[in-house]
Amino acid sequence: MLVDKIPWVSHGGAGTPLYSLDIHPNGSRLATSGSDHKVKIWRLAAILNVKAEASSKTSRLLATLADHGGPVNVIRFSHSGRFLATASDDKVIAVLELRGGQAQASFGNSDGPNIENWKVVLTLRGHSAGIPDLNWSPDDSLLASCSLDNLVLVWDTVTGQLLHTLSHHTSFVKGVAWDPVNRYLASQSDDRSVIIWDRTTWAPVTHITKPFSKGFVSSTFSLRIDWSPDGSKFACVNSFQSPCHVAPLIERGTWLANKQNLVGHSHAVVVACFNPKLFYKNAEEVSSCIAIGSQDAKLTVWVLHQTRPICIGTKFFERSVVDLAWTPDGYTLLASSMDGTVAAFSFTEIELGKAVSDDDLEKTKKELHGIHATHALRFAESAEQQHMAFGEDSPVHVLPSPGLLTSGNSALAGRLAPEHGVPSDLQPGPSQQAQVAKRRISPDPVGSVPTGTHVSSAAWAKSRPPVPPRPPKPPSSLPNGSAAGPGATAGSKRKASELPMPTPARRRVTPESLPAPTGQPGSGQPTGASPPSALSQPAIIFQQEPQLHAELGKEPIPLGDQAEGGSRVLEAVLRSGQWEIVCHSSGLHQWTDRVPAKVLAVAGSLDFAAAAFESAVLQVYTPAGRRMLPALKLSAPPVSLSSDGGWRLMVVCRDGSLRVWDLQALTVHTEISLLSLVAATPAGTAVRQVQLSKDGGVHALLSNRTAWLWHTGLACWLCLADSAFAASPFTSLLPLNPALQGDLGRIQQQASSSGRGLPPGTLLSSTGSLRTGLGQGRGHLEANMAAALALQSPEEYKRWLSTYASHLAGEGDAVRLRELCIELLGNGQHSSSAQAMDTGWSPTVCGLDKRRLLQDEVLKRLGDKHQSIRRIKAEMFDLLNSLQQPSTTAPK
Repeated sequence: MLVDKIPWVSHGGAGTPLYSLDIHPNGSRLATSGSDHKVKIWRLAAILNVKAEASSKTSRLLATLADHGGPVNVIRFSHSGRFLATASDDKVIAVLELRGGQAQASFGNSDGPNIENWKVVLTLRGHSAGIPDLNWSPDDSLLASCSLDNLVLVWDTVTGQLLHTLSHHTSFVKGVAWDPVNRYLASQSDDRSVIIWDRTTWAPVTHITKPFSKGFVSSTFSLRIDWSPDGSKFACVNSFQSPCHVAPLIERGTWLANKQNLVGHSHAVVVACFNPKLFYKNAEEVSSCIAIGSQDAKLTVWVLHQTRPICIGTKFFERSVVDLAWTPDGYTLLASSMDGTVAAFSFTEIELGKAVSDDDLEKTKKELHGIHATHALRFAESAEQQHMAFGEDSPVHVLPSPGLLTSGNSALAGRLAPEHGVPSDLQPGPSQQAQVAKRRISPDPVGSVPTGTHVSSAAWAKSRPPVPPRPPKPPSSLPNGSAAGPGATAGSKRKASELPMPTPARRRVTPESLPAPTGQPGSGQPTGASPPSALSQPAIIFQQEPQLHAELGKEPIPLGDQAEGGSRVLEAVLRSGQWEIVCHSSGLHQWTDRVPAKVLAVAGSLDFAAAAFESAVLQVYTPAGRRMLPALKLSAPPVSLSSDGGWRLMVVCRDGSLRVWDLQALTVHTEISLLSLVAATPAGTAVRQVQLSKDGGVHALLSNRTAWLWHTGLACWLCLADSAFAASPFTSLLPLNPALQGDLGRIQQQASSSGRGLPPGTLLSSTGSLRTGLGQGRGHLEANMAAALALQSPEEYKRWLSTYASHLAGEGDAVRLRELCIELLGNGQHSSSAQAMDTGWSPTVCGLDKRRLLQDEVLKRLGDKHQSIRRIKAEMFDLLNSLQQPSTTAPK
């Protein structure tokens, strides 16, 4: 093995973090990105070849791109090599293509003129927070991105349309990876879970949580996961198995961690990258190879049939390893670090083994998965790019994909189609086709289209056979391990050219007013629940997953003669067909209760534990696991449970009923129906989340970007967030860091990310009006002040009050400003709290002194721009001074 640090691959000098790197599929280029807001394209030969590096004729840096307004977190070449996708903290994804013509240096570029001309062809906006990872589908038809807004978005790479919003994660999503067989998408989040999504329905196949139950580290930049090249397993990251941090390997189908953990790191593992090749273990067996990087500044390389890593890199970096990439031949690994450096690790056949050919890899996929796993690349690398990569003498010409040669398929279609069809002199001959195969470029989609013709998308769709539904039988049930599609006899084989290529959905489906049957994709109901009858079908769509894990608290609990500190956890588990309620404290088992019905939700506090069942029954336990009450019969199967951290418990049922009980007093605190909340909303609006706050307030989040608070005194719902808030110039004041958010900021952030795909700024509240004053500047501030007051959130009320005062002063709005000041002052008549209470005026708001707020948060922010504002400012200071005077001379 040879190791080399490449000092000239950097972004602004030593110490500037390199967040991502990727290698072009033909092995000609390396792309890097960093905190300097730039993407750089390097000639890979200058990195791997000493002579090329030393040659004055070789240009090391090919291009510097500055298309983002923030740090560029991730970059990925498409599998065809035709496009480069980049994503940034500026919430934008850019898709670039290499063009011909004169390259121009980016504004502010100090690296000299660009040699290659990369141009942005798609700009994708949909996330509301930074984007740490993205990934191309195997056929390049789709692009998946994840964000700190808790969402995974799936994009059409031709039109740039947002096709799917995957919103089951409850915290930052930091990693996504496509299954190489093109059936599944995996995502990993800070909510301590990995979700496997089925591409055919976009429903979750499974939630994987067990490997992340202990030692999970939330202070990670990204969580980059990866699938093995044969699709048999995938590696997730950020798991702790005492005594070290590991990267678990999850087996396809069972979705369980296998016995081999990639161990040996003292800090969180944050990136896993499988080698694109399989390697021969012996004459008949093959094995995969994987590299992992960690926050301990180390990387390890494993050949998975061996029990120990073949490489442990311990002194090559000073800070965390954040990204890894293999060359196409599988024998060189490049790694980037937060310390701003890149290292290259070159291996030999003696260390890794002999690489399996691409044809044999495809055969392996077919044997494992019972289907033909080859997916033609939707975007073949352009002849222009081939010309630039291999020189002017290269005979390789690659035709644009026929599926793109259309006049109405998007702006990209006209750009990709030749002006007069495909010239006959660009048709590759046999020798040229062989060279194309060597470079692993698939220029045409599966299915035959006459070369040299201009094919429309409609004609192409008609010429393709329909895509049959995937049979439910496992591949092993088919004779001889072959796949028998509809109409095929057992053991029959089909040529690759006869197999249909899957077509991504291009149309968004709006849910009907009534949900689909329970357990079906899109129903919003927990999978596996019994379907209600047609007459009892609810009119509310819920999009909440079963809650089978709950944190009860972190205070010490007396247990016999000892007191155990740490976290107390309640969870529901299914073991050998039997459901169990299990309680742990500080990782130690406390009690277990076996139950006869399927568990849909658990919740509790240090005072009690509760579990709700599919049989519409609720059971309440004491802290020691004794049954506190007889089983409670609910009006319908539960959707969610929530506790306020004390004695209050909220249960929401599928029929929309909501109750909050005080289990200590055995009384009903709140009893309402969610039907009143969704009654006047657009068809298909779903209930995303219902929560119980620490003060007993009920918050509801809907899929139309609105959030509501139930006001017990008024017996109605109060709006906390509206879809039109996005149009307000003060939306940027919401802190993105959850640690800095109060209740209102957290709820509004969740509401903002709950309705991806809605037209920005469209008000979808029950009033039905469009872009009313609520979403405008002053109205937004007034609404937030009132919402913070309703939530009794003092710090947020103070922040929005001071911003509102500054806004009124800047606009010269003396009428509203005077009313605000008098409201805080108390009409200037009450010199003491006792006098104030006699007249009904309260000297405090949200626990804050009103006159102190007037002095510190309002008057000090008024400025001197308008004469009318200066008069109010002087008048209020005089009144405050006069009210303070009697208190200083009052007798003792």
